[in-house]
Amino acid sequence: MRAEILRFLALLEDAPSDEAARLDKLATALDDLASAIHTLPDGEVADGWENEPKPPKVDYNELSKRAARSFPELGYYPWADPVGPIGEIPMTSDAIEDLADIAKDLSEAMWVWDNVGEAPAEWDLHFGYRTHWGEHLHNLRAYLHAVITKL
Repeated sequence: MRAEILRFLALLEDAPSDEAARLDKLATALDDLASAIHTLPDGEVADGWENEPKPPKVDYNELSKRAARSFPELGYYPWADPVGPIGEIPMTSDAIEDLADIAKDLSEAMWVWDNVGEAPAEWDLHFGYRTHWGEHLHNLRAYLHAVITKL
């Protein structure tokens, strides 16, 4: 899982210049993250977690700027709750926000991995996947699939 996280985060620093290659690498990185989380051990909350060091604040605005620079072709897209009522008016989602949210959660989990331990990081990754970054990943991946098929 570490390798998949690092590959994803690297795309916000150095994405390919060619649009098709850039989007393909992002799609692959998201697929790899989704696959890896399902083989990652469950982990466990650190003993005495309330006394454990907390990750430093990740600059969300900076992550958003990096995502926008790396993936300028991505933007807003319609989204509807897949278990909501049929005919519900779609909401608007933002691919750049998705990228920044995923990057923030994964960056914090990597800090936990490096500074607290592997098992707490695994637990954090699973919890975040179920409650936050997983939803961003899958919504973004569906949008990205549509964008790529129109190239």
